[in-house]
Amino acid sequence: MNITIFGHGNLATAVGKNFELAGNTVQYITHEKV
Repeated sequence: MNITIFGHGNLATAVGKNFELAGNTVQYITHEKV
């Protein structure tokens, strides 16, 4: 499953890591302009 997480703080990173460990693809979306 593809998981999209808005933001990239400590909490978002921890949640994303749990999804990655479960075998999901995690994409982070931040408000920063690249």
